[in-house]
Amino acid sequence: MGKNPAPKLVLIIVLVVVGIFLLFAGVVSTIYIARKVRILPTDMTGGTSLVYAIDTRGLSEEEKKDLSRIMIAVLQRRIDPANIQNLVWRPLGNTRFEIQIPPASFYNPNDLQRMLKGAGILEFRILPTLGHEKVDSDEMTGYAESLREKGPKYALDNKHVWCEIENINEWMGVDEQGRPFVRVLDGQQRPSVVAQFGEKHYVLASNKQGETMLHSAGGKGWRLKKAKLETDRMGRRAIGFTLDERGGKVFFTVTEKNLDRPLCVLLDGIAISAPTIQARISTEGIITGNFTQTKVEDIVNKLNAGCLPARLIEQPISVKIIGPPIGADNHDKGTAIEGNSSKDK
Repeated sequence: MGKNPAPKLVLIIVLVVVGIFLLFAGVVSTIYIARKVRILPTDMTGGTSLVYAIDTRGLSEEEKKDLSRIMIAVLQRRIDPANIQNLVWRPLGNTRFEIQIPPASFYNPNDLQRMLKGAGILEFRILPTLGHEKVDSDEMTGYAESLREKGPKYALDNKHVWCEIENINEWMGVDEQGRPFVRVLDGQQRPSVVAQFGEKHYVLASNKQGETMLHSAGGKGWRLKKAKLETDRMGRRAIGFTLDERGGKVFFTVTEKNLDRPLCVLLDGIAISAPTIQARISTEGIITGNFTQTKVEDIVNKLNAGCLPARLIEQPISVKIIGPPIGADNHDKGTAIEGNSSKDK
């Protein structure tokens, strides 16, 4: 007589039910934990926090309104236009903002501070050139010797100033043997006056009335309205710019009086280009030079930042290194612990 199979069948059914229950519970637990594990903010994962202030001297309360958000929008286009560096930008009222740099960002804090330097201030100066009828070659030689001996700060007078050249290789050019030479301007044998002090190169620029277009300290003068990507008549990369009405009048006067002379373009006091003035220019013009696409975009972004009514104070008012409270070496465990502890509550 066979044994009764009922107990075995009941046991099998119970085991299957328990197995299904445990499997279902495990899936639910995994889903719940997955929902709780998230990308932690900077104050949990570590990183660096930079807090910047905006110089609002001379601005009305209305002009200060929402200024930090406007500044953030401009600087984001300048620093990380594609938003791929996971930088966190946060306004702190109207005149301050914070940038959080996660550990995985391509930029380190020093890189970011360097990129944020410069207010995007555009200015112009006529360059004296060797061979020009208004330029004394012996006097120019004396200026160059004075720079080498004294440096740019003490080798100037009320007629001329020395301006640092951003990229001497682009400014000077290289001959067939790879040797640097002073580049002639638009084919004319009238090179600018360039000299070296220390590791930097400088170009001599005019400081005379009618040969400069500068911003007066603390005053409300002309203003750059907009900069954009352009091409010159030869199809090369260039920077287009638009001035306000007052700026157009000043620029017209400078260009009218100095036709066929090189106009040094200064961005935050650094010489970036020196195209020859070929026509009278009013409110709209272009800056030509030997620019890469990256360089053109960088200049346009900086100039547009300079169009703002306020300036970013270059040094951050706060630099804070943030470490994970649970320790960087336990960060991965920390996220798992967070998920499990949430499940138990």
